[in-house]
Amino acid sequence: MTRPHAACAAALLLALPAAAQDLSDPLAFDLGEIVFSAEAVPVGAGRTGASVTIVTEEELEDAPQTRVDEYLATLPGVSLRSNGPVGTQSALLIRGVPQQNLAVRIDGIDVSDPSGTQIAFDFGTLTTTDVGRIEVLRGAQSARFGSEAVGGVVDVTSRRARADGATQDALAEVGTHGTVRLSYGASWRGAGHEANVTGGYLRTDGFSAADEDDGNDEADGFEGARLSFSGRYALSEAAVLVLAGFAADARFDYDESAGGAVFDGTPDDVTEVDQGAARAAVEVAALGWEHTFEAQRFGIERRLTGTDGFGAFDFGFEGTRTAAGWSAARGFGAGTLSLGLERTAERYEDTFGGDVDTVIDALFAEYAFAPRDDLDLNLAVRRDDHSRFGGFTSARLAGAWRVTEATTLRASLSNGFRAPSPYELLGPFVGNDALREEESVSAEAGVEHDFGPGSVRATVFRTEVEDLIDFDFGGAGLYVQRGGTVTREGVEVEADYAFAGGALVSGNYTYVHGGGDAVLLSSGFRVGFPRHALAARLDLPLGERARVGLSALHENGRPETGDYTLLGASASYEVAPGVEGFVRVENLGDVEYQTIRGYGTSDRAVFAGLRASF
Repeated sequence: MTRPHAACAAALLLALPAAAQDLSDPLAFDLGEIVFSAEAVPVGAGRTGASVTIVTEEELEDAPQTRVDEYLATLPGVSLRSNGPVGTQSALLIRGVPQQNLAVRIDGIDVSDPSGTQIAFDFGTLTTTDVGRIEVLRGAQSARFGSEAVGGVVDVTSRRARADGATQDALAEVGTHGTVRLSYGASWRGAGHEANVTGGYLRTDGFSAADEDDGNDEADGFEGARLSFSGRYALSEAAVLVLAGFAADARFDYDESAGGAVFDGTPDDVTEVDQGAARAAVEVAALGWEHTFEAQRFGIERRLTGTDGFGAFDFGFEGTRTAAGWSAARGFGAGTLSLGLERTAERYEDTFGGDVDTVIDALFAEYAFAPRDDLDLNLAVRRDDHSRFGGFTSARLAGAWRVTEATTLRASLSNGFRAPSPYELLGPFVGNDALREEESVSAEAGVEHDFGPGSVRATVFRTEVEDLIDFDFGGAGLYVQRGGTVTREGVEVEADYAFAGGALVSGNYTYVHGGGDAVLLSSGFRVGFPRHALAARLDLPLGERARVGLSALHENGRPETGDYTLLGASASYEVAPGVEGFVRVENLGDVEYQTIRGYGTSDRAVFAGLRASF
C-alpha cells in the first residue's frame, strides 16, 4: 500500500509534540499507516478514535470499477444511488446519511456544489483516472470540517510522485459502450520540491439512463476531460509553499422524469458542466508553532438544455466558494494543540433570477494527547457563524485505547450540523430566510484485533438528526423546518487476511436501520439505502508478473428496488518492465438491477488497456 507524504507526516508528528513524547515508548514513533483527515495533525491509523477507510492508488488500479463512487460503494458503511451512466447525477450515502450531509474534499479543497438546491458533491463525473488516495471518514465530523459533515467526509488526494526524480505514467483503455479512456501524468520530486500534473480524457456512448427494461433504448453518452496539479516547494528551511488544483469539463446526455416515471424523452437533453479549483498555502515554522496560511477557490457552471412538454429550455446555474484561513499547531503538555480560523463565502446564481451570497466565519481548536502510553484522546471544538441564520458550536471527543499490542478499542461522541443552502434560504419563489441549521448527534464504539496475517474490526453506531429542512409541496410552497427526528443506527464488520503466497482476502458487512418520527416530503433522508450490504474482495498474484482480482457486492433491503449481487473481475500482466496490460469486467454476472427506481445500470461491460510507468 502506498503512503503519500508518509515521511513528511511522520516528521510533522514527531516535531510538534517532541517535547511531550516519551522516548521509551515505541508507539510514539511506530506510526504505521498515516491518516491525514481524521485530526488537525496527521496521525497513525492505530491512534485515532475515528472510523476511517484508506484506499490506495494500487487498489484503485486493480479494481474493476472506473467510477470512484462505484468503488467506494464496496467499502463499509457506504452505499450508492445513481441516475444512470457516467455523468448523470450520482450520490453516496454513509451509514444511511444522504449526500447533502457529507463533506467532500479534493486536495484539501471543498468541492461540494454551492449551485445546487442543496450543497452537495455530485460523484457522477469523477473517475479514478487521477486519484492517488482516498480517505473515507464515517460519523459526524463538523468539529473538524464544519457544515455538511454530519454523516462523514470523503477526502480525495490526486496522484503524487512515486519516486524521486522525474517519473511519468500513461494509460490507454477501450471497452464496452464505445468507451475510450486516456491519461498521462508527470511528476518531479527532489530535495525540497515536488510537482505533479495529470491529464485525463473519457468518452463513452453510455447506456440509457432510463432503464432499458422499461422500453428505453436511447443511449446517454459522456465526454469529459480533467487536468489536475499539485506541488510543494521549500522556500526556506522554515517555510514551504503548497499548491493544488484542477480544471474539468464534461458534456453528457440525461433522461427525463415526470410523475415518478423515468423515460428517454427528447434526444436533445444535454448537461454541460465546467468546474475548476485552486488552493495555495504557505506552511511556516515560527515562534514554536507550525503555521499554515491558505486560500482556496472552487467554481462550477452547469447548463441544462433540451426540450420538454413546454418546449425548448436552457437553464444555467453557477456557484462559487472562496475561503481563506490560518491554522497552527505545536506540542503542548502531553500532546498537540491545534488552533485555527477561516472565512468561507459562497455564491449561488441561476437563470431564474437567483443571486444569493452567504458567509461563514469559523474558529476551532483541537487537542490530541496521550495521557498514557496505551491511550490517545482527541477533543475538538468549533464555532461557525453564518451570515444568514446565526451560529452553531460543534464538538467531538474521540479516543483509542490499545488494550493489548493486538487489540484496540475506539469510541467517539460528536455533534454536527448542516447549514441551509443559499437556494433553500433565498432561492426564487421557494427560499425561506427563516431557516436555521439541521442538528445531529452521533456516537460510535468499536474494537479492532490484529492477529498477524489478518485483522477484524467491528463498530456500532448511531446518528440522530433534528430540525430537518424539507419542501412543503402542499402548503406554503417553501422550504420549511420539520419537527421530529430521523435516526440511523447499525453495525459495521470488517476483516482481512493475507496468505503466505501473497493473496489477500478482505470483506465487510454493514447493517443500517433508519427510524425516527419526522414526516418528510423531499429531504434526502427520505431516500432509500440498503439495510444489509456485504462486500468481498480477492487479490491473487500469479507469479511475479500477473495478478487477478475478484470482487463481490450484495445489497438487500432497499425500499424502492430489489436485492442484487454484483461481481467484478480484473487481471493484469507485466508485458515489459514498467508496462502492464490489463482487463477488467464490470457486472460479470450481467445482473439487471437498480439503485434508484426507474434508472438503469450497465449490463456486463469489458474493458482492456495498457498502463505504463517510466
